Amino acid sequence: MKKKMLIVAAVIFSSRLLAQQDTSKVLDPVIVTANKIPQKQSSTGKVLIVIGREQLEKNTGRLLTQVLNEQAGLLINGAQSAFGTNQTVYMRGANAANTLILVDGVPVNDAAGISNEFDLNYFSIDLIERVEVLKGSQSVMYGSGATAGVINIITRKTLDNKKISFNGTTSFGSYHTFKSSLGVSGNIKKFNYNVAYNKLSSEGFSSALDTLGNQQFDNEPYDQDILLLNTSFQASKNWQLRFYSQYAKYDAKLDDASFTDDKNSGVINKNFQSTLSSVVKFSKGTFNVNANYNHIDRLLNDERNVPEDIND
Repeated sequence: MKKKMLIVAAVIFSSRLLAQQDTSKVLDPVIVTANKIPQKQSSTGKVLIVIGREQLEKNTGRLLTQVLNEQAGLLINGAQSAFGTNQTVYMRGANAANTLILVDGVPVNDAAGISNEFDLNYFSIDLIERVEVLKGSQSVMYGSGATAGVINIITRKTLDNKKISFNGTTSFGSYHTFKSSLGVSGNIKKFNYNVAYNKLSSEGFSSALDTLGNQQFDNEPYDQDILLLNTSFQASKNWQLRFYSQYAKYDAKLDDASFTDDKNSGVINKNFQSTLSSVVKFSKGTFNVNANYNHIDRLLNDERNVPEDIND
C-alpha cells in the first residue's frame, strides 16, 4: 500500500515540473506606467490592465471609450451615446477628476474645464499601440489627480524596420458611418517615423428619445479628423530623442436633454498636443526629460452659425 502511494506522488510531482517548464516560455507584456520604467507586468505588484494592439484591431470599428467601458472597475459615461457626447471617466466609483489621463506617459488635461478631465474623443483606436489602465490610488507617483487610477494611451510608433511601409483601413457602418485610416512609417538608420491620418464621419442618431414617435427628432451628424506624427532619433547608444504631435478636430451636433431635441445646438472642438522627450539610459535606470504643449479650442453654438476660425 505504501509503494502505491509513493508512485502516485512521484507522478504528480513530475507533472508539475512539466507544467512549470511549459509556462516559463510565456513572457508577460512590457508596461511602462506602473513604476514609470519598462518592466514585466508580473513584477509590478499593482492592479493593471493592458489593452494590446491585437485587441484594439479586433475593435477597429469602435471608439476607444467603448473598449475602455468594458473593463472591470471602469465606467465611461457616454460611451454608448451618439458621437461627440462628453466621455466622462469613472474609475472604481470615484469622480472623473480623480482619474489621470496620460499620452505616452505624459499627463494631459483641459485647462478650460472645471476639473482634471480630458476629452477622450480626441483619440482613435487606429492610432494607438496599446492602453494601460492602472487602477487604485497612484497619488504618490502621479499626484492628486490620480487618486482613482491612471489611463496611459501609448501612441503608435514605427510599425516595422523597413525604410518605408504603408498601412490603411476602411470600414462602413449603420447611420452612414465611415471610418478610414492611412499611414506611412519607416526606419532610416537612427531615425524612426510614423505619420498617420484618421477620418470618422457619421449621420448619427438622435440622443433625445421621441416618446410620441411623431416629433421627427433630427439626427446628430459627426465629423472627425486626426493627424498623428511620431518620430525618434537614436543620438547615441544610450540617448534617444522622441517627438510626438497630434492634431484632432471634431464637429458634432448636440441635443438639449433626454427628451428634448435641439436642431441648432452644436460643438466644434480642436486639440493640438506636442511632446519632446529626452531619454538617457543607464545600467541601473533611465533619466527622462519631457516638454509638453497642449492647446484646446472649444466652441459651443446654439444657432449653428459656426465660423471657420475659432478664437481662444
